Amino acid sequence: MLPGLGRSAGSVDHRRVAAGTGHRDKEVVMETLDQAGQAPVGELVRHLRAQQAAERKLFDSGPVVVLVWLPEDGWPLAYASANVEAQLGYTAREMLVPGFRYADLVHPDDLVRVGREVGERVAAGLSEYEQSYRLRGKDGRWRWFYDFSRPEWDRDGRLVRIRGYLIDRTRHKEAENALQESERRLRLAQAASGAGIWEWQFAGDRVLWDARCWQMLGYEDQAFAMDYSRWKTLVHPDDSPAALETLREQLARAQAFVIELRLRRADGAWQWTEVRGKAVEAGPDGRMRRVLGTHIDISARKASEEKIERMAFYDTLTGLPNRRLLLDRIGQAIAAARRAGSQGALVFVDLDRFKQLNDTLGHEMGDAMLVEVARRLQGAVRASDTVARLGGDEFVVMLTGLSGQARAAALQAETVVQGMLAELGQPVQLGGHQRYTGASFGVALFDGTLADADTLIRRADMAMYHAKRAGRHTLRFFDEAMQEAFSARVQGGQSLRRALAEGGVKLHFERQYGRARQVVGAEALLRWPRRDGRVLRAREVLALAAEAGLSVQLGRYLLDAACAALARWRSDGEHGHWHLALNVDAVQLYHPDFPRELALSLERYALAPERLTLEVPEAALAGREEEAQGRLAALAGVGVRLSLDNFSLAFATIAQLGSLPLSELKVDCRQLWALQGEAGARALASAVLALCATLGVVVVARNVDTAAQYALCEELGFHACQGHYFGDAEAL
Repeated sequence: MLPGLGRSAGSVDHRRVAAGTGHRDKEVVMETLDQAGQAPVGELVRHLRAQQAAERKLFDSGPVVVLVWLPEDGWPLAYASANVEAQLGYTAREMLVPGFRYADLVHPDDLVRVGREVGERVAAGLSEYEQSYRLRGKDGRWRWFYDFSRPEWDRDGRLVRIRGYLIDRTRHKEAENALQESERRLRLAQAASGAGIWEWQFAGDRVLWDARCWQMLGYEDQAFAMDYSRWKTLVHPDDSPAALETLREQLARAQAFVIELRLRRADGAWQWTEVRGKAVEAGPDGRMRRVLGTHIDISARKASEEKIERMAFYDTLTGLPNRRLLLDRIGQAIAAARRAGSQGALVFVDLDRFKQLNDTLGHEMGDAMLVEVARRLQGAVRASDTVARLGGDEFVVMLTGLSGQARAAALQAETVVQGMLAELGQPVQLGGHQRYTGASFGVALFDGTLADADTLIRRADMAMYHAKRAGRHTLRFFDEAMQEAFSARVQGGQSLRRALAEGGVKLHFERQYGRARQVVGAEALLRWPRRDGRVLRAREVLALAAEAGLSVQLGRYLLDAACAALARWRSDGEHGHWHLALNVDAVQLYHPDFPRELALSLERYALAPERLTLEVPEAALAGREEEAQGRLAALAGVGVRLSLDNFSLAFATIAQLGSLPLSELKVDCRQLWALQGEAGARALASAVLALCATLGVVVVARNVDTAAQYALCEELGFHACQGHYFGDAEAL
């Protein structure tokens, strides 16, 4: 490839032909057989040509471009694989025409270096070498290539050709350039960021810290001699394995790395530190010799992240896992039981007469009781078990790793629950007086065959209600009799099917009040007046529908009823300006026909789509974020408004709000007030309103039960309110 590198004396035309095949050893075999005059030469030639054709086809379809240069001025080509066109835009035929100079494609800034390197390596007799340089494509753009070349000499030691294998590494080079630019900016920012700078010299295993690194951890400058082994002793034991493995991997690849870990301070405390670094010097053998990096104190960020995570997955009053985290742990426990062949138990705990205590002594004393109950439950179980608070006075305890035999597992669970019964039977000191509260326990065993967490919670809940009916402060196991009662509820689905066919399921409407207490719309609430005189509400009807496989049919029925109501109100002076909110469950939301059915219903009743709001429960998005975004976008495309119901301030949901096509957010005022009190409710509601204001999302307060709650909602600027304070839902 060196410009001006002349060809040695002697004819090499037959070798130019061989260059097209790419195999010197086959050429020698053919020459030898030719000279010997043996008969099988023709057959062997055909075999070799077929094999060479197959190999050419392999290269032509792959990412590696094969080129063969002749040692002449301008580096003319004797061969180019067909895939060169995909890389440079030139066809192989164009590159092989007389007068085509490969040197003209090499970037001027690289040309002299490339020629010098080739000349030196050929002169040294190297059998192979590597280079990187830029080539200009037919479109005029420059691309970086890695070139692995092999010179070939004849029997007399004359260079006859150079065979190269080229790989496009433009993206890698751009990444390297970006990294270099990033490092430049990092250096400029270090002075302002307060980052400490460190250096690790492999020779002598020396680790050098600047004054800021020492100061960050509370040490005097150069407090002790530092090396890699001493540095490892400062890393938190829980962080050490992953951090050291990441460090080894990135250094082996000569890549920059970022590791977040805890380092021990001089006072013995642990400090979260972001460790950045990059190998900046390698020895002749290619092994790293020096690494430079920074330490940044990220304690404040980690504290904020931990606080947000706790808000999303932990109960703010007791610090116990909440329902969201419990469901995740139940799923893990079922999978673990399946692998180990063991069983577990879910214990539903409901405090006895807690409402009476709460109403008598006040919420502050009630909260103190809940905190003490949480402490006692945690003290009665193993560290590997889970104690969670669902809300109010409901707790769930999950026991894992029980015997694989049902009877033995039941005995193990009963022993633990008896201990919890004893703990909760002891008096609690509240307000200077001893207070008593028992609890009813429902226990449901599970193994690896259980399908889902919700089924397990329902079973434990049913068992708990049997314990309540048995006289309180006792325990009951879920058994076949309860299963029969559960099946009876499933049979109730038959009655529901008839009611849907006969129009027996009704909608009642809970008014929504805007500012100045003007009615702006209503939420459609499901009611089913049964023949036995009972009126079932939405939760019961939805459970029956799910068990009977009627969820989709019920959803269609309610959508039609809601559209019919809007059509009736169109010419009504009182209701004509109202919008109507309709709840949509997860089954209906993700049904493939739902967007089409929604559009048809709106068209059938000639409704403006924006008058209908679909309320989607937050739980329907959990774990299905990508699918949910697509489905909500499809519904928004129909023109209806979308509302996120039962918003719980979960971190994952907050992170998604900006990416969801929402018009409205609904906050449960009753739940917010119960869990946080007025001060906490005010702070959290203000944060939600501020966030939604930036997103252009309307915020509605639901379950407004008292004048104080309504006054707070008015003060904070909720766009609308609804709840028992304004009256019960009614048929319209």
